[in-house]
Amino acid sequence: MKEISIHTLFGAALLSGIAGILLIGHGISIGIVFLWLPFLSAANSIRGMAMYGLGTGNASIGYWGTAVGATSAFVASLSVSCRSTLLLYVASVVVISLVIGLTTGVLADKVIRMRIPRIELNSAVIAVSTALITTGFLLILGSNYGLYPFIYILITLAVLHPYNASTGAGENQKRTLMLALVEACMTTLVIGIVAMLTSGSAMPISDDVAIVVLSAFGLVIAVVAWYRLVKSDIYEIRWTGYSPAEH
Repeated sequence: MKEISIHTLFGAALLSGIAGILLIGHGISIGIVFLWLPFLSAANSIRGMAMYGLGTGNASIGYWGTAVGATSAFVASLSVSCRSTLLLYVASVVVISLVIGLTTGVLADKVIRMRIPRIELNSAVIAVSTALITTGFLLILGSNYGLYPFIYILITLAVLHPYNASTGAGENQKRTLMLALVEACMTTLVIGIVAMLTSGSAMPISDDVAIVVLSAFGLVIAVVAWYRLVKSDIYEIRWTGYSPAEH
């Protein structure tokens, strides 16, 4: 099966993420579904770089890309009114994260000399994708900026883990991205629960409940689909009764 290109997935994630933010900003909770695609885009770019055999560099890429994206969204929220000028806020987030993400990629290639193909592009994609996710979460949680580190950790784990968990000789994009969808649904489910439990949430409790329900529904579907892919990919493996060392 032909893999989805970085450009195609990122383009779809960018449009989907912006649509999700605009919907959430206007109190429409179904917008949370549109934030799932940026998770896949970020996870795909981490896969694109980490598959070159970076070892612990897998974690480094995930942390630096998400840090750029999350920080860009946070900085933009401090300088631009999230509610009154939502389009300007989204545009600021995209531009800031794109510029900084691209810059860090250039530095990694030209200064640190990591010599990873297309590292500039992948770094920018991770930054913008995670910035869109962070923006949506900040709109849901409102003035609870004390939860910012929690948001950062959640997003980092969700975009970093799919390739890390799937890596190996049998790794493929389809299964890795499906696991990314599982973790995207899981993350938005947690955000919905946190929004229900905190007093500073910017959305009515009914919208928070809707986010939890949508995320739980998506999680069940994604887990079933991912498990089917896992079974399909390992159908040739059989237990011989001997440990690998005894062969």
